Amino acid sequence: MSGFWNQVTGSGIVSKVYHTIDCLGTFIS
Repeated sequence: MSGFWNQVTGSGIVSKVYHTIDCLGTFIS
């Protein structure tokens, strides 16, 4: 079960970081 939660939180963090970088890239350009 803990492995499942690690995947969920991990992918959530990655998604958040990717979204932030995408927004920054759009803002810069």
